[in-house]
Amino acid sequence: NKRISPDDVIEWPRTICWAAQWDDEDEDIFYFAAEWDGGHEAMIRAAWDLFDEADVVVGHNMARFDAKKLRSEWALYGLHDPSPWKVVDTMRVAFDRFGFESNTLDSLCTRFGVNAKTDKYDAKVARAAVDGDREAQAKLKRYNVGDIVATKGLYRVFRGSGYIPGHPVMARH
Repeated sequence: NKRISPDDVIEWPRTICWAAQWDDEDEDIFYFAAEWDGGHEAMIRAAWDLFDEADVVVGHNMARFDAKKLRSEWALYGLHDPSPWKVVDTMRVAFDRFGFESNTLDSLCTRFGVNAKTDKYDAKVARAAVDGDREAQAKLKRYNVGDIVATKGLYRVFRGSGYIPGHPVMARH
């Protein structure tokens, strides 16, 4: 919990890639964007476009981490909040409803019998991907897609079992 002075920052943290999937879409269709494919701003704007279209966004630690980080980057590019959307955070659901020893995505998927991710996040792989290493970029994409598959599976278990009180209404437009 040490305060970090801006003078101590060598490089500001940033989102370098993201993946998404519409819940009702074919299981093999994923959206992926990375700063090494078209630049950082284009990647962040593509995320904004998806959030702007979404009514509900599901993620593991989405409320406390991902949504806040993306909002910060949208603000840096002069983008206002997308159209209103609700967050269903599978980590928050687990924390609020259960007393498991661990609320990591991998741990919860294991406990509930959901196919989990195969890769763990590795900062060295992320750095290599940003630096142009094609193998690292492919590995990071696999990691992101694995995150989507695991989160979607856990979300479906929670939703199907009624463990998400007050779940937003999911009506087709």
